[in-house]
Amino acid sequence: MALVSRCTLVVAPPYSLSLTVQVLRRVPTNIVDQWDGGTYSRALQIGSEEYILRVRQHDQITLEVDADRSPEAALFVVRRILGLDVDLSEALRLAAVDSWLATIVQHLRGLRPPRFASLFETLAMTVPFQQVSLEAGQSFVNRLVQRFGKSRGDLWLFPTPEAIADASIEDLRAAGLSAAKATTLQHAASMIVVGTLSDAEIERLPSAEALRLLDDLPGIGPWTAGVILLRGFGRLDVFPPGDVGARRTLAHLLGRTSPIADADELELLERLGPYRGLVYFLGLAWSRWMLSAG
Repeated sequence: MALVSRCTLVVAPPYSLSLTVQVLRRVPTNIVDQWDGGTYSRALQIGSEEYILRVRQHDQITLEVDADRSPEAALFVVRRILGLDVDLSEALRLAAVDSWLATIVQHLRGLRPPRFASLFETLAMTVPFQQVSLEAGQSFVNRLVQRFGKSRGDLWLFPTPEAIADASIEDLRAAGLSAAKATTLQHAASMIVVGTLSDAEIERLPSAEALRLLDDLPGIGPWTAGVILLRGFGRLDVFPPGDVGARRTLAHLLGRTSPIADADELELLERLGPYRGLVYFLGLAWSRWMLSAG
């Protein structure tokens, strides 16, 4: 498909599109957020309009965006997805006082916390990952996308909440979801469709209240609520509790051979205060970097 429009996005340095997209994707098998080593490609639906977007980093402060139509209406979402407006200066100052964090930050210089495109996409990119590996969770999401989304050439539009709300539980389970996860996702999609759950509602709430609201939803526990706020709403003051992968990475970064205890994790996160969620992204980025290096 011909890309007919080009624009530039300016970002405060340091910024690494590569690191940020790798964390956004979680695993290389993600079929929605695609990365070929130099270009980030994504199909987006904004209202009734569909966009094909390809983003490259031109230099330290400039990204080039090619699109199949004038992309102005989609640029706000692109900036959010790629973390372009996240100011990490104070977070990095706090991280620098911990020698192990300072080392990791230096290795991952330019990483910005990415975000999923919408509340529904955040839910659909979180619920399937409950208590399974990243690879297994992404395989479920890919099957949901292929079954309920829309192909745009080599890219995929993410399913709409309407598509999931109208699906049968059997069809959702055919994508690999358990009955409980299928029910949770469909219930959340139905709430979004009728307007009883919305991005705007969560955005206006302080993190503690937003966590309680999400935790009260069927099938959404503390871990899922934390990931939704962190990855969907950029709440860096939130760290998903009980994240086994995050704890394993933290232990590795601290040079330990066994998982860290609750008290050690809490003490570390307390030092970072309102930027504790940065540890989640650093840990995920570090684990992806170690896999690619190994």
